[in-house]
Amino acid sequence: MIQLSENADEEVRRDLFERINSGSLKLNDMEKRRGILRGSLQELVDELSKNTKFLGLCKFDKAAKNRKEPEKFVQIRDSSLPYGRCFA
Repeated sequence: MIQLSENADEEVRRDLFERINSGSLKLNDMEKRRGILRGSLQELVDELSKNTKFLGLCKFDKAAKNRKEPEKFVQIRDSSLPYGRCFA
């Protein structure tokens, strides 16, 4: 098990993420975005996906929440980019 202290800076976290996830199992697109594209936009997606009004309207079950469906629903997509890449 690898554990980072709260004092580990963003560069250390990204480097560790890259090293761990460049091995045997390929990450899905959402996992890559969350690991690489951190910042204010991802924080906004996280915040919006946990909004009680949003969750009340969409009625995600526990399994959907475990699959991060609320975050996927909120993501901002730009279809003009290759592979429909998301900004979130």
